Amino acid sequence: MTAGGSGGSEGPGLPNDGRFKQIVCSILLTITTLYCGAIQGWMSPMTTKLRAGDTPLGPLSKDDISNLATIPNYIGLFTGVALAVILNKLGRKCALLYMAVASTAGGLVLSFANSMILLCVGRAMAGIGSGAVTVSPMIVSESVHSSLRGTLMALCSFQINPGILFSYVFGKLLSYKWFNLVITAMPAMIIVLGIYLPETPHFLVSKNRTKDAMQSLVWWRGGNREVARLELETIEPPPEGKISFARALSTRQSKIAFLVTIGGYLFQTFSGIHVVINFSSLIFDDIGNGPLPPDDLSIIIAVLITLATFANSVLIDFAGRRPLLIYSSLGSAVSLGALTTYIIILKSGAEMGSLTWVPVACIGSFVVSYGLGVAVVPSVLMNELCPTESKPTLAACVGFSAFGAVTAVLQTFVFIEEHIGLYMCFLIPTVMNVLGMIFFYIVVPETKNKSLTQIANELNRVKDGEHKEGEE
Repeated sequence: MTAGGSGGSEGPGLPNDGRFKQIVCSILLTITTLYCGAIQGWMSPMTTKLRAGDTPLGPLSKDDISNLATIPNYIGLFTGVALAVILNKLGRKCALLYMAVASTAGGLVLSFANSMILLCVGRAMAGIGSGAVTVSPMIVSESVHSSLRGTLMALCSFQINPGILFSYVFGKLLSYKWFNLVITAMPAMIIVLGIYLPETPHFLVSKNRTKDAMQSLVWWRGGNREVARLELETIEPPPEGKISFARALSTRQSKIAFLVTIGGYLFQTFSGIHVVINFSSLIFDDIGNGPLPPDDLSIIIAVLITLATFANSVLIDFAGRRPLLIYSSLGSAVSLGALTTYIIILKSGAEMGSLTWVPVACIGSFVVSYGLGVAVVPSVLMNELCPTESKPTLAACVGFSAFGAVTAVLQTFVFIEEHIGLYMCFLIPTVMNVLGMIFFYIVVPETKNKSLTQIANELNRVKDGEHKEGEE
């Protein structure tokens, strides 16, 4: 017997059916994270248009740009709580639809905004969709077979980076209005998909809706009732009663999941990636961009991180989660350390001559290192390590801490650059990547090739066939 509420979906020997449906639906679900990436990448191409007055609003100041960058994260601090309630009370499907509807409305406001107030409102509403970063992998983890789970969950997180690339490319090619309308089509598509998808079987079991859970599994397993029946028998309901914060962290598994997930997302946030994504054009303007204009370099950077995260989706079930995190942090620290050194030398008045390619190479190396591990793995680990009944609580904590950290990074960038120096904006992430590497080495367990049931039993120190005394 497994530790109660583990969220384990199937033992390693259970058969699978309906692979095509699982793969196709998971790919369609990645539209949510594609949209999240597009919103993250929105600032870089729009900064050029907004500062040049190439919008109905006229030219904006650098402080206005910084405030626009952080608005979605301020909203995320509060919507994370609402998202947790919806996830726990109404289900994963309702949470998906909630974010899709809000994001679609926000996108329309952004498209036709003719004042700073409407621009802020549109950014705020569009930012609600950022919660899809946790919801779509949650749906995948609770619905697909363990043989596909790692790769398909990694694909969910991977789509953030093509979304950033999408914004960089089309933000340059399209007008302000049409660019925002194209992005708005993404959450509109999710509304259609969300209506079509069934609720996840694990959520339904947690609400004692066993018949509905069986129907959901039959749907996900291509109509094979026998495969669905065998799998349903391995899903245990969580403890009865209201899940408080203390109860959500009552087991050893949930405590480890909380530590690893919060730590992983915080080190991801402080890695330096948000500075690069949101202010790449400003950074290249300041320290040099070699032979290419800053907007084109931003596109190249987005291509590199997209390729790196695609490689991660291939490697994650081969190399393992923990090694990818460790080497990703190491590469990021080395790259940003070299960039920090270059900026210090440049600002001291030294003539760099033919070395203007160095910052481009350093940032390129950083985003590749980041994409190979830290960009994706924390999301995978959250859904693999956390018990089903604790996921809404953990998702709310992750959302609050991550959005708070991103807000701090983006809101302080301009201040640090102007009052201390641009080098400090990269020295801090360098140190954080070193600390992250140590954290991942010491704390993170390996989950490669393990079912969710096996992971739960190992974390709770329960042997197969046993029920740990004192645990549900």
